[in-house]
Amino acid sequence: LLFPHFVLVLFLVLLEILVLNCLLILLTFQLKNQFHEAFQLIVQDSVFTDEIVDSYINDVYFSTISECLVPEMKGMDTVTTDPLLSYVSMTGISGGFSGILSRVYNSDGEAVTILPTLETLMDINGKLDVEGSVEVVALEGGTLWYYPSPVVAETLTVIYYKNPVVLSVDGDTPDVLPEFLHRKILVNGAASLCFDKLEDGIDSLKPNTQSRELSRREGLVRFREWLGKNRKHYISTQEPY
Repeated sequence: LLFPHFVLVLFLVLLEILVLNCLLILLTFQLKNQFHEAFQLIVQDSVFTDEIVDSYINDVYFSTISECLVPEMKGMDTVTTDPLLSYVSMTGISGGFSGILSRVYNSDGEAVTILPTLETLMDINGKLDVEGSVEVVALEGGTLWYYPSPVVAETLTVIYYKNPVVLSVDGDTPDVLPEFLHRKILVNGAASLCFDKLEDGIDSLKPNTQSRELSRREGLVRFREWLGKNRKHYISTQEPY
């Protein structure tokens, strides 16, 4: 008697999971359609296919996350220096490297100075092949240059900003971005990119491009305000380290 009851319960659980997944797919599909419909209402030009719109939305999504430095996109990983080189690639770190570096610590756990360019790093001594533990770094693209150069491989701990997940054609949603700003930022941003091409060589002022870009920037302001309100603040009565 217990076995049929167990089978019935298992069947109901699996059925519930199936229904929930179907609803999620439907809602995601509807949201994606809303993006495309809202875009077409603005641009009104069928030359921009759904694939092109998806590409533009991803471009805007990535730039938004980079511009606003979303705390949820922070990551921490390690890279290892090479005794024969004065640099290490950041392209292989977990989560994907957005190109924005927050902190670097040497093998002793000490924070090292981050300089803005390789040239400013070279200005220290005019060369990089000086032996010693890493004290200063400079990020150029996906390459982290360091000075001095450790004789033995040294592990550096880096805190950085990851890339968001690419919104694919099967209906991913921009979870990092609050839903009330999806259209304000993503749709207007994609429309701005399209109008930039449509108005190129026709109107030097590009009024539609500027109008949509202004709306996107207004959305960025609201996003930063939202991030500030939802940031978790740590309060302690203890003295800081």
